[in-house]
Amino acid sequence: MEASLSSPVSEAGRKATPGKSYKPYPLKDLLPQARNIMALVKSPQGCGTGFLLPHPGFVATCAQFLGESKEAEVHLANGVVRKGVVSKKLPAPLDVAFIQIEGFSHDRMPFANSDFCQDGEEAVAVGIPGRDRWRPDLVLVKGKIVDCHKPFLGVQYLQMSLDLPPATMGGPIFNARGDIIGIAKGELADSGFEGALPPRREDPREGTVI
Repeated sequence: MEASLSSPVSEAGRKATPGKSYKPYPLKDLLPQARNIMALVKSPQGCGTGFLLPHPGFVATCAQFLGESKEAEVHLANGVVRKGVVSKKLPAPLDVAFIQIEGFSHDRMPFANSDFCQDGEEAVAVGIPGRDRWRPDLVLVKGKIVDCHKPFLGVQYLQMSLDLPPATMGGPIFNARGDIIGIAKGELADSGFEGALPPRREDPREGTVI
């Protein structure tokens, strides 16, 4: 847990977020912040990991956990359980859902600009183990991005050099700078690769590119 995420950063990437440090991001610094945004999402159809978006009041997760449900329980790091309304659901091959909740102290971590994703960049997938309650002993898997723009069924994915365990599905993937670069999806059927959809392109409020 004391290791650092190390990755070369292009000048374009540096200019994308002015004023931010681009030294390798120590995991010991990443984990406390990651815990604050992690959520356990439960519905009658299933449950899994989710996370708070930088857009206040929204949680991202995998659509498969929700099935046809229009509502879900969102268990937060502070022990609070909120009722959430499914505001948008993007079925396969995207498998992403946005849930709107109210009445919580908002913790957030920034989105990366996926235009500056680099092949070979190190990344970390984070998830909540178990499905009974929110737990602080997060599952953390470290790997590298093999391909920043892997096409499949008309969608551009991140291909990673690791097998993502079930606990990370629906959870955030962080780059070496501590920014959220994707949402964990695991192996896509008939695709032959592990994928992660960069969530920063979809605004759950408007459904527009951001």
